[in-house]
Amino acid sequence: SRGLMAEQEERFKAAGFFLASTCGFMDFVQALEKVFSDSASPYLKLHSACALSRLGVLSANKYLFMTAAANDPERSGEAIACLSYSPAPEAESFIERAAAGKMGVHAAAAAKIALISRRQLAIIKH
Repeated sequence: SRGLMAEQEERFKAAGFFLASTCGFMDFVQALEKVFSDSASPYLKLHSACALSRLGVLSANKYLFMTAAANDPERSGEAIACLSYSPAPEAESFIERAAAGKMGVHAAAAAKIALISRRQLAIIKH
């Protein structure tokens, strides 16, 4: 995770964020919060929020919900995908509303995939 997060290319950094958060590595929270608050890159901001949400940071959850609800086809789908990993109590109902088409067609497609991922992850956890 540390090596990927040190890379210059954004997609490698984002992969490092994902690995750190899915493993529950809390020692990266400070670095992730710095990227989340300071990054000029919307891509890195979104993916650091995704990792922080997985680690239980409330400001990251709020950002993901806001981004997922926005009418930005590029970022809203990614934010919804991130919510499939989020332990936020309202994540499942938010994704279900999006999957039902209450946030537009683009969000519905992303949310249907996120629901499947979320349910598969629940099976893996038990």
